[in-house]
Amino acid sequence: MVHVINSMKRLSQFIDFSIALMIYICLYSLTHKGQGSGGYFTDENDLASYVITILPFSYYLFFQAKGKGRIFYGFALIVGLMSIVTSLSRGGFLGFVAMAGVIWLSSKNKITTLIICGLLGVGLSTQSPDHYLLFS
Repeated sequence: MVHVINSMKRLSQFIDFSIALMIYICLYSLTHKGQGSGGYFTDENDLASYVITILPFSYYLFFQAKGKGRIFYGFALIVGLMSIVTSLSRGGFLGFVAMAGVIWLSSKNKITTLIICGLLGVGLSTQSPDHYLLFS
């Protein structure tokens, strides 16, 4: 991997490819009742953990990008959150809460970040089925 990603341009291309792959996997899961495309992504929890891993890149790059890049990263955020809800993974929801907490802790503008993460969390929980947040 060190010999392949040896410049900032290649790192940027690798991250963009990872986000594009996440978008494909999320769109597949949205059209197949939360199930992944097969292999590792057959299980909903594995799908949600993969999405939670890539979402922070989309979040931070959304604020750095301009024009079409901003649309791309914003779309990745929306589709990623929708696939977490569709997967019905409670662990995915807890992963989202942990990810939002780390984003909040590392942000410079904590009030704005808290409002954004709170709105995303409320939107995530209100669009989920009734049994989604029951941990019994």
